Amino acid sequence: MTPSPERTKDGGIVGPRPRGGLWLAPLGVILLGSCLTAALTGRIWWDARTVEAFAFEKSVADLVSVLERGIDQNVEKTAAIADYIQADGPPNRAEFTRLVEPTLRRMPILHALSWVPRITADEREAFEQYGGFDRQHPDPPVRLVQLSAEGELVPAERREVYYPGIYLVPTPLMQLEGNIFDTGSEPSRLRTIQRAIDTGQMAATPPVHLIQDRDGRKGFILFAPVYAAGEGEGPKGPERRVLGLAAAGFFADVLVERALDSLGYREMMLVTLHDVTGDQPAASLYSYENPTADSAADPTADPTTAPTADSTSWFDADAVTALEPAPYRAAVRREMRVGGRIWEVVATPTTRAVATLAGNTAAVWGTAVAGLLLTGLMAFIVFSAMQHHDRLAGVAIERSRINRALEASIAEHQAAETALAARNVQLERLNEEMEQFVSSVSHDLKTPLVAADMMMHYLDRTLEDGERDEAMIAVGHIRASCAHMRRLIDDLIEHSRAGWRAMPDEPVDLGELALEVVENHASGGGKDGMHIQVQPDMPTLRGDRGRMSALLSNLVGNAIKYGGTTTGARVHIGCTTGRAPSGERELWLFVSDTGPGVPTEFRKVIFDVFRRLSGDEDGTGIGLAIVQRVAVAHGGRAWVDATTAEDVAKNGAKSTGSTFWVALPWDRILHADGDRRAAHATSSFNRS
Repeated sequence: MTPSPERTKDGGIVGPRPRGGLWLAPLGVILLGSCLTAALTGRIWWDARTVEAFAFEKSVADLVSVLERGIDQNVEKTAAIADYIQADGPPNRAEFTRLVEPTLRRMPILHALSWVPRITADEREAFEQYGGFDRQHPDPPVRLVQLSAEGELVPAERREVYYPGIYLVPTPLMQLEGNIFDTGSEPSRLRTIQRAIDTGQMAATPPVHLIQDRDGRKGFILFAPVYAAGEGEGPKGPERRVLGLAAAGFFADVLVERALDSLGYREMMLVTLHDVTGDQPAASLYSYENPTADSAADPTADPTTAPTADSTSWFDADAVTALEPAPYRAAVRREMRVGGRIWEVVATPTTRAVATLAGNTAAVWGTAVAGLLLTGLMAFIVFSAMQHHDRLAGVAIERSRINRALEASIAEHQAAETALAARNVQLERLNEEMEQFVSSVSHDLKTPLVAADMMMHYLDRTLEDGERDEAMIAVGHIRASCAHMRRLIDDLIEHSRAGWRAMPDEPVDLGELALEVVENHASGGGKDGMHIQVQPDMPTLRGDRGRMSALLSNLVGNAIKYGGTTTGARVHIGCTTGRAPSGERELWLFVSDTGPGVPTEFRKVIFDVFRRLSGDEDGTGIGLAIVQRVAVAHGGRAWVDATTAEDVAKNGAKSTGSTFWVALPWDRILHADGDRRAAHATSSFNRS
């Protein structure tokens, strides 16, 4: 049978734990270890995500930088061609081809270059007849065309100004057929041309379909204005005559995919490119889901209309790349400026990018596994330690019981020794008191016996001589000695009872008892003109009424006896609160008089048996000893304060008198206000 757990003195448990208690600590270790492992794993995972996000953002920044650098290089080439034409004048077809072919070979993202002259309505007929402005080397006749609402090539409508794209390199099929597209016939192109002319800066179109491509691919055109040379020195703008514009066409998919390939990011991110200029809805330039398919896949579609998900089947399943966007990853957005327009690059990381950038995935899983293994090991160690503890608990229990038995035996032995020592001290004190008592009693009892014996001898002689009167005097002295002997014996009996009789526990109303004692003394005779005052609010105590009556009677009797002989002598009986030397609260009972006061040399011995003041022949010297014994029997003590005539002369005190004090424990009070001090209102008895 497994012993039950026990508690040590300091509250610790010794012995086996209750059923199931063995698993509490290991389970706590498992719970704590799991929480710490989860927290550490989560932190490492979050750090890995942060590193991954930072790396991907840097990759997107690199992509935008490559795109901007590639466009800037082509902008520079286009501006150089415009400056060349402005310096040397409009070229013919052969000159323009020789000028731009090296640029096209070096700039693979540049799809086509064109010279777009400005032609007024009056110049249109000659332009179409000679295939341009070179009448010395005319080209075959051409026709200015534009796209109809149905997407067909139709003759260009009559306008004040035309912007035909001649000398387009590489040459599109429609120019080989004698048709030249009027660039200004399409509103977005025309607005861009006008912006370039007004600002004198290169301007880019919003997303458009290049006329030479019939696959529906989105692109944009950069227009660089060319002004007539030598006409004023003002800034470029409407006040200078415009010869035309150098135009460069780009496909957005070529631009983006070449940038991705140059960085090796083709499988790292899924990119979309939007034109977000102004307050108009964003227009798509390029989308990773289908880089080529949109509404313009239909040759009859309006080239200015941006594709939407609802208008056509722009999401072609066959064209979607096998790469998938990584789950729970946010897209990164960056803006770039091209020819006065704002493009937004939106890049979403692929699952392969996450696997490549998040190099801490193994660390995350490794931390989780290591943490769980360590938690399990710690739980096993704790469980083993607790099992070992329980195996030792039985021995500890037996040792504890033996130790407690030994401690109890030692404590009992020490208590017995202490009690014996205290008893020995008490016996020694009692022996000393007994010796003093026997000595005092033998002396005081012998005194009246000696006096009686002397009077007996005197009585014999007077009787022999026949002197009757002298014999009666001797008989009177003998009777007085016997009466004194009787009072002495009575006081000794009372003194004995005050110290050795069993202490009852009964209510004692001090006020009522004081009034009763005063009445007894008043009815037994007292001094004329003496006032006795009793405090009206004295409390009720637990104690021996008979002994407390003897205490008050002796104190009041002494006060009446020594209270003074002049008219107006007073005795005051009352109580107040005080503090013991140990600091505990006490009830202090007092009886004061206006007598001559107790001399200083008698104040410490006045409570001893048979101690009387000098000149006092009437008393037995036991009354104050009874007061001290009653006070001690109730757990208190007695003392006296006094002012003598000598004190009055020396210290300037107002009057003489004595105050006898009896201190009693505060817990003996039954009915009293604990915070109330003794009142000064008194009841007085006046016997005159």
